[in-house]
Amino acid sequence: MFVLRETSKRPEGPVTIERKDQERIVKVEAGTYGRDLGSVIADVRTGLAGMGVPNDISVEIGGTAEDQAESFQWLLTAMLVGIALV
Repeated sequence: MFVLRETSKRPEGPVTIERKDQERIVKVEAGTYGRDLGSVIADVRTGLAGMGVPNDISVEIGGTAEDQAESFQWLLTAMLVGIALV
């Protein structure tokens, strides 16, 4: 585990407010150098669970992790259809 403030950099340049569906959002990006995506996501979720995120804040994990989860859902659906047809 690591402390984000020890490994992160503050962006330089003008401050902008990003919005999605007219709500403010904050993006946190990270690399997974030397580790598999599944274990990184598990560590992120464990860390978030221990933080006690307030109810009015939502956390979404997107990007490659979201693509991987969607691919596994399609794979599971294809397997179930294949089993049903056999």
